[in-house]
Amino acid sequence: MRNIPPKDVPIIAKKIDSIISKHIIPPDKELLERSSNQLHQSIDEWIQDILKRSQLYPNILALAFIYIQRFTNMHPNIPIYYGGGHRLSFTALMVASKYHCDRSYTNKVWGKIGYHIFSLKEINEMEKDFIKFMDFNFFVSLDEWYSMKYDAENDSLEQESDNYNKDSLNLLPINFNLCVIDKISDKKKCTKEMVKNARKRWKKKHPNKFSSANELYEANRSRWIKRGRQNLIKRSQELEIARLEAELLHLIKNLQ
Repeated sequence: MRNIPPKDVPIIAKKIDSIISKHIIPPDKELLERSSNQLHQSIDEWIQDILKRSQLYPNILALAFIYIQRFTNMHPNIPIYYGGGHRLSFTALMVASKYHCDRSYTNKVWGKIGYHIFSLKEINEMEKDFIKFMDFNFFVSLDEWYSMKYDAENDSLEQESDNYNKDSLNLLPINFNLCVIDKISDKKKCTKEMVKNARKRWKKKHPNKFSSANELYEANRSRWIKRGRQNLIKRSQELEIARLEAELLHLIKNLQ
């Protein structure tokens, strides 16, 4: 079972938010005024906050996502009241950590992680109810795992490719050097000196070729899209090979 990279955490958190939001009933104004500040956070921000405070691995979040998806499929008409989405995601993370990890936090510690919003009694009841609603079914097959991971990878690649859209390029300085984009795939490696030297070389070779970032975008749009599609196909092929290898190993173990 391959690990989920940290960069996919916001994507999975947003997926959980979108699933839960379909079942949420809008709250009253009085309830909003009396509620805790943490409950005013969006569900995806709340999940990332809890994951950061608990210092759990991204794999736990992925398991929680599968559990919530399974929960909503088993109970499609269940209403979730204000604060219920935060409770559900919190409980799913807690149960996922207990199922996956040999050593996990006690419910008292989980209360501290959750800013003491929920009492120890509430946490115990939430855990019991969630386990009953899930019908004690917490096993995740390889197909489910790789399907979820493949979707997260695709969303991550799409998000990365969207960073090269026209709006983001308008923020670039005029005559931004093409050599930087061609030779360096990771923006973090772009130092100030490299950009400065690249601009000097570009001005010498192509004086006044691009007067704005818009012209730069239009001239290279098709090439960037083609490169993004090639990377997406390559990553999907790698994931498929890994999935087949895992299934083959599983079959060999069963035969032995």
